[in-house]
Amino acid sequence: MKGQHKAYKLTEADSPFFHYTSGRWLYNEQLQLERRYVKFNVPALQQAAGQVLGTRCIQMTKLPEGMYNKVFSLRMENGEEVLARIPNPNAGHSRYCVGSEVATLDFLRNVLDIPVPRVMGWSSPLQPNPVGSEYILMERVRGRQLSGVWNVMSEAQRFGCHGSLYYKDTYPHGKELTEKFVFGPTTERTFWEDQKRGLGIDRGPWDTAQGYLSAVANREITLIQNQGSKTAIARDKHVRLLEQFLTLLPHILPPEELSRPVLLHHDLHSDNIFVDDADPRKISSTIDWQAVYSAPLFMQARFPAVFDCDDQYPWGAVQPELPEDFDALSQTEDELARAKFARLRLKKFYELALRKFNPLLVKAMDITRDDDDPTTFIFHIVGRSSLDGPIPLKELLMQTYEKWDQIAERRGLEIPCPISFSQEEIEESRRQATAWADAYTELDILRTQVMGKDGWVSHEEFEDAMHRYHSVSYINHPYWVKDICLPVSHMAATLSLGQVLKGRRGLYTVTKQLQDCVWLAKNEHQEKVVAKSVRHFRLQNERDILLRFQNRTPCIRPLIEEIEDSTVPPTLILRYLDDDALRASNKQRLTRPEVKYVAKKVLEALSVLHAEGFVHTDIKPSNVLVNYGHSDIRFADVKLADFGSTVHMDSLHAQHSEPIGTPIFRSPEAHLQMQWGTATDIWSFGATAS
Repeated sequence: MKGQHKAYKLTEADSPFFHYTSGRWLYNEQLQLERRYVKFNVPALQQAAGQVLGTRCIQMTKLPEGMYNKVFSLRMENGEEVLARIPNPNAGHSRYCVGSEVATLDFLRNVLDIPVPRVMGWSSPLQPNPVGSEYILMERVRGRQLSGVWNVMSEAQRFGCHGSLYYKDTYPHGKELTEKFVFGPTTERTFWEDQKRGLGIDRGPWDTAQGYLSAVANREITLIQNQGSKTAIARDKHVRLLEQFLTLLPHILPPEELSRPVLLHHDLHSDNIFVDDADPRKISSTIDWQAVYSAPLFMQARFPAVFDCDDQYPWGAVQPELPEDFDALSQTEDELARAKFARLRLKKFYELALRKFNPLLVKAMDITRDDDDPTTFIFHIVGRSSLDGPIPLKELLMQTYEKWDQIAERRGLEIPCPISFSQEEIEESRRQATAWADAYTELDILRTQVMGKDGWVSHEEFEDAMHRYHSVSYINHPYWVKDICLPVSHMAATLSLGQVLKGRRGLYTVTKQLQDCVWLAKNEHQEKVVAKSVRHFRLQNERDILLRFQNRTPCIRPLIEEIEDSTVPPTLILRYLDDDALRASNKQRLTRPEVKYVAKKVLEALSVLHAEGFVHTDIKPSNVLVNYGHSDIRFADVKLADFGSTVHMDSLHAQHSEPIGTPIFRSPEAHLQMQWGTATDIWSFGATAS
């Protein structure tokens, strides 16, 4: 009978079909593999292909995987070939994901006449599915993938709803677009990934941009309220910021013409564009339309990946140019300059074509380049708030409050700012924002140089990348943790207000949280101490360094004791000092005698470390602690602090030139990724003292 094939017993040989096999991860590998494991009935999938093509499947080959799907080539007895795509668990809700992609491809192909692959069969919910997983059978696109060839891109298509496309018969409760198509829940992955899938959040469809963005903010509120890793106080403060955004939202939305919903491909790079074999100027097909959704134009306005580049780009009437000293460049520099010029010129061609054929999209892109208006960034930040933490969102809210007069005038509003912040709150938040930015810069360096966005590397690069990852000493701030590279707020809460810590020298009561893993506490004599508590290698490193050096100089902030109670995470009790040099300088500029006094103490501490070849790696004003006195010099005591990243100059960290320190105080050799040693501390000290 046509469409049938010989049945066979599923064996271990089939396991590569179910597992992710195209690379490795430097961290969280088991979790990443679980997100991409899907078991299905192989013979049933082959039979489904046979029924579509009316012939028998004789060969099934797994193709290189993307991050969200498994793709197989099924070759039939008559020589025909069909591709089978099976979504991984991390692709989103599999039924919505497949149903929306099939409907979107049909709409693009048959309504808008856009070249996309023809769907030959799929796991429609209206029919039995013996495969055991959602799937799509589609034609294999002919032609070749675009590589360095400029082509005319399709314009964004306008709709009347925010969400994703479905067939009306498979999702009868959607909002009608045509007799055949409806809008239903969004397949945008930020609404489905990880723990979000089990939350009862609003996934649309939505009639307005305000409705869509309100759902985004409320999604983040629900996530934060379900984060057991945060204290109740921290959760409430974060939620309050999102509520302030919701209060602002109706007043800061761009004009209606820029807020209308559009459907755009989000990953249109050269591998997803196929061109005609004979005429590479002609697009034969575009692929990977999975999880495409309709959303406000101003949030989708960007260069397609095929034209985008990391080079500084002259937007507007300015044309790209070769460097002024081009004639004096070496051959290598000449080639790099020409390649950069070619990339920028290609991007400029696309911008000019947009200005002619789609000026509204250009207008939407224009507003994203207004650095003076914080509201242009806040719409993108709010959807990452549960991941990035409250600091970026709060900074943009404060900027909106401070610049409200200009914002209101530009929008024709005659109302006071709907939100407010005290000057004291703004100043404190700005200090936190500076520290957060330093930490984020360090993480970004690590991602760029070592591990990529989520730790993925190819099989060939895995061993070398894992060596670099384990040897890196990039963490110089408690906002980030090395083992999972997420904000500390994603870790289990360490201490809590009012908690009593039992040490060998007495009891300590936690009274205030200073940073995510740093707390203020009082001993039984009501004397202030600092408690550092976190499950992190830097804490153990700081303990070891302090025990080794603190008795050799009074200029190192000493460890009082280590809490060894098994009921709490590792905790160090440290000497409390009144302030740090950064805040002291902000309050009142240091006098020359004060600078000399502080410098002498810091150099004394460094001399002890350097005598044994140890490098502090993060000398900066906020790591110099002071006690105030009553003499002509304000300071009665000065101590160097934060030894979590202190390492020996012969360590792998130094030999491999790993990123260290805070960028603004980092030495040239550390910036240039050259081997560094004790001299790097002296450079940072000079930058601090200046």
